[in-house]
Amino acid sequence: MTKKIIYFPHRPTTGGPSSFQARLESKLCKNGYAVSYADEEFKMKSSVIIVVNGTKKILWLIKCKIYGVKIIHRLDGVYTYSFNLKSGIKNFIKYRLILKLINFIRCWLADHIVYQSLYIKNSWEEFAGIKKKNTIIYNAVNLDEFYPIGKKTNILDLKVVAVEGSVQGELAVKALQSLAGYHVDVYGDLGKEIQDNIDNFQNEKIIFHGSIPRENISKVFIGRKIYLCLEINPACPNSVIESLASGVPVVGYNSGSLLELVGDAGIILPYNGGDPNKFEAPDCKDLNLAIKKINENYNYYSDQARLRAEKFFNLEKQFTKYKEIIEKNIF
Repeated sequence: MTKKIIYFPHRPTTGGPSSFQARLESKLCKNGYAVSYADEEFKMKSSVIIVVNGTKKILWLIKCKIYGVKIIHRLDGVYTYSFNLKSGIKNFIKYRLILKLINFIRCWLADHIVYQSLYIKNSWEEFAGIKKKNTIIYNAVNLDEFYPIGKKTNILDLKVVAVEGSVQGELAVKALQSLAGYHVDVYGDLGKEIQDNIDNFQNEKIIFHGSIPRENISKVFIGRKIYLCLEINPACPNSVIESLASGVPVVGYNSGSLLELVGDAGIILPYNGGDPNKFEAPDCKDLNLAIKKINENYNYYSDQARLRAEKFFNLEKQFTKYKEIIEKNIF
């Protein structure tokens, strides 16, 4: 019997979208599908294409579309592609072009849209109109890989952890500068703003570890930890979901999907003093107090984190939703 083939334009590399694609590919293969890519031999029968965010392989997508192959488009956030000029005119133009390319796929090529969160759905529909065939499917984790370890510890054992593909932007700088006395482990490549301000961090307990291999991420959540989200307008960050599954409460500022994802499993502070849509930082004055409050009620917040992951971010349940969409669109 011929296997059904799921095509992706590219192989997964690093970062959040690639982490998602790698997990999805693994589940597809375990469930009897074959996974292939645009640079391999294309077989039209029993196939469907999944585009994760965007791709340069537009002509390949158009060719497949002409032959009747359906395209499922899984989208990141509109504001992921920064409109501000702070990073220079070249990056401004680059991200505008990327956004237009993604919107072209969404509007003219995609047969079904998958949004990572309600925030993403609302952002795209406000930006580019409603696309009828769409589904919200949160990112998810293997709950047997990410689970609580070492949470019933002393209040003095607390450590703060941040995991980002790239640690950058005004929020990251201001939040890290405002932390007082806490041990903080930061994982991810350091952006220019962090590198330029690294000597100004008063807390000597902040340790920058650099990027971390995907297979080692679960280890950073062991122990009495609180996850600090340093991203502005997050779409549906894998690291937040991984922390929740690990029983690690989340602290951060209310932009993007963060409050939607975290709920009562942490403290999401009001975004006072800045505009997240302009990538401005909030005032960060209540951050230490929020961490202290979580630490004093750690068992409650830790239990809520795991329960929320089991309810909303179970990899098996989320994969079932993708499988249903694939089977409806398979050629």
